[in-house]
Amino acid sequence: MQILAVHLQAFINYLSIRQHGKNLLDNDRLPTSLSTHLHDGHTVISTDLFYDILDQVRLQLQDEYLGLRVGSFLNLNALGLIYQISLQATSVEEGLYYLRNFVDATLPIVQLDSRLSQGRYTIQLSIKDGPNHLSQIVLECVQTIIMKELRMMCVEGIEIQARSPYYDSHYPEDFTYGKHHEIEFENIVLKSTIRSYRKHCLDYLVPQYLQFIERIKMDDETFANKVKIAALNLATPALPKLEQVAENFNLSPRTFQRILAKEQLSFRMLTDSLNKELALLLLRHDGYAIADIGYLLGYAEPASFLHSFKKWYGQAPGAIKRQL
Repeated sequence: MQILAVHLQAFINYLSIRQHGKNLLDNDRLPTSLSTHLHDGHTVISTDLFYDILDQVRLQLQDEYLGLRVGSFLNLNALGLIYQISLQATSVEEGLYYLRNFVDATLPIVQLDSRLSQGRYTIQLSIKDGPNHLSQIVLECVQTIIMKELRMMCVEGIEIQARSPYYDSHYPEDFTYGKHHEIEFENIVLKSTIRSYRKHCLDYLVPQYLQFIERIKMDDETFANKVKIAALNLATPALPKLEQVAENFNLSPRTFQRILAKEQLSFRMLTDSLNKELALLLLRHDGYAIADIGYLLGYAEPASFLHSFKKWYGQAPGAIKRQL
């Protein structure tokens, strides 16, 4: 599994602050390129390296509350796109969807499961097969970040309760003991200032979000993946024409299609796949009517969008929206 290096950078920054700027990490165990690319937003590292450096930070600081402290220390803007797009959420479900998708792609050692019961949400966090002392640090850091974001999104006075198997009297007051790492909160009301963001903000963020997810799939170096990234970079969110994407690769449309064909794909197949994902993300947003989504994705007629959507998901958009 690959982990986005930004997650590690938060711990390294905190170590630097605590040690007054001194670099006390074992640089011989760091890839030479890592230190210069930690901030670029797309660098990924192996799980073993992530745990190795995290353990160095733990040993340097000898702080049993390290995860809580880093989660509190981390500026949410450092998370970049996930922070921006969560500000556009019109429901808790939509915000949790982006969060879970982001964690799955960038910090896959952490599993997030959410459920709604009697008007209260519960998010359970877990790590399988990780070292217990390091899993605690990661899970409590993620818990703290999620709680900060929930408080940012909702009206004041929300009750948020966190649980940890390692709880003691020195934990923050909103923590208590539990068998699992969990966050529980009421079905929150989002701040009106967040709900009233202009629609076009999300129009541009959704393609950027998918592009970000595609970029960190470092194990996929196919031409098709590069085409996806280029198409999403040019999206508004309507996807660009074949000729426009081919020009960015300095290829004629015919040569461009021939290279894709070697991977048993066509440009139409790729754009269908991307439109399928874009449609589902936009459908989760209460600010868009179904006709709006078809228009945003470049469909001239609502009927054409409905036909494509039924082909992708086997149901009409309205039915899927109700399920979401």
